[in-house]
Amino acid sequence: MGTIKLYKGKDRRIRAGHLWIFEGEIDEVREAAPGDIVDVVNHQGSFLGKAMVSGSETLKARIMARKDVPIDEAFFARALEGCLEYRRRVAPDATCYRLVNSEGDLLPGLTVDVYEDVFVLQATTYGMDIRKRMLAELVAKLLGTGKAYERDDMPVRRYEKLEPVKGFLMGEFDTRIRIRENGAVMDIDVSEGQKTGYYLDQRENRSAAAGLSAGLHVLDAFCYNGSFGVQAGIKGAASVHFMDLSEPAIEKARENARLNGIEGISRFETVNAFDELNKLAKEGARYDMVMLDPPPFTRNKEAVEGAIRGYKEINLRGIKLTRPGGYLVTSSCSQHIGMELFKEIILTAAADAGKYLQLVEARSQAKDHTRLLSMPETEYLKFLIFRVA
Repeated sequence: MGTIKLYKGKDRRIRAGHLWIFEGEIDEVREAAPGDIVDVVNHQGSFLGKAMVSGSETLKARIMARKDVPIDEAFFARALEGCLEYRRRVAPDATCYRLVNSEGDLLPGLTVDVYEDVFVLQATTYGMDIRKRMLAELVAKLLGTGKAYERDDMPVRRYEKLEPVKGFLMGEFDTRIRIRENGAVMDIDVSEGQKTGYYLDQRENRSAAAGLSAGLHVLDAFCYNGSFGVQAGIKGAASVHFMDLSEPAIEKARENARLNGIEGISRFETVNAFDELNKLAKEGARYDMVMLDPPPFTRNKEAVEGAIRGYKEINLRGIKLTRPGGYLVTSSCSQHIGMELFKEIILTAAADAGKYLQLVEARSQAKDHTRLLSMPETEYLKFLIFRVA
C-alpha cells in the first residue's frame, strides 16, 4: 500500500472534510501511481484517510474514505446503493435524476445521470476512468438496466492526462430519449446534448418558476431545448417566447413545445439573446416573466470581474423587460460567483433600472446534485426568483 505524507499543518483542511490534496501540501510520496489507492498520513504518520491518486500534476489525490477500509468493488457497491437510497427519498417520483454527484457523494471523479432506463457515466479522474467498466456494471445491476452511455468528452479530463471519449458502455440503443419531468415530456440526446444530455440540476427550479406562470406572458431567454418555457406553458402561461443563439436548440425547443401541446402559444427566435434583450428593452417590449439562464460567464477566478459585468448587464436588461408586478427568474452556474455576490450584482442592476426587487425564492441545484458542506466547490448553481415592484 502506497502512502502520501503531508507537511506539518497541511492536514487541517483534510481533517475538516475537504477531499482534495494538492502537490504543495505533500512532503513525501511512496508507491503511489495514478489510479492507486493510498494511505494519507500527517507529518507524524497518523492516518488521515484513504485516497485515490490523480493523474494531475497539481491536484495529486482525492480522499475516498476517512476510515482505514478497502477501496474495492464492495466499497463502490455500498456507496452506489447509498446514492440510490438517497435519491429515492428526495426525488421519489423522478425518472430522470443524478445518481452520483462526484465529490458531493464522496465519489470524486464519478458522475452518473439516469434518464428513464438509460444511464450516462462520466469519469473525470484517472482512477475512476480505469474503473469505469466495473462501475458501469455495478450501476447496471443496481438499476436493472443494460443501457449505458459514456460522456467523457469534457475538457476537464485533460488535467488528468485523459483523452476525450464518448460512446456505448453497455448495449446499443437510440441515444435520443423521451424523458418525463414535472409533468412535461422532453426529447433529449445523451450523445450530443449539454452535460450528459440535459440540465438535470435545474429540475426543481423549473418547477418553482412554472408554478408562478399561469396566465403570464413569458420570455425564455437562452432557452436551449426549451425546458423552462415548456414547463411554464403546461402550467398555464398565456404565451412563451423562446430565444437562443443555436438553431438546433431552437428546433429542439420547437419540437418539445409541440410534444407538450403548447406550440400554439409559443414563439421561437434564433438570435443572440444578450443583444436581443437590449433591443427589446429599447423597443418597449414587456413580459410578465423573464427567465434568464445563460451559460457561465467565467470558469476561473481571473475572469470574475468580467463575469460580474456580464451578469449585471443581462439582469439589467431582464429587469427592464419585466412589467411591474412581474417576475424575474435568473440563475448563474459560474462557480466563482457565489450566492451573495450574485444577489449584489442583481441589486446593482435593479438600482440602475430604478426598480425594487422582492425576493420570492433563493435556490440552488436540485437535491440529487448533492452538496458537501466541507467543500464549497460542490455548490455551484444560484437560482433566484424576484417580483419586480
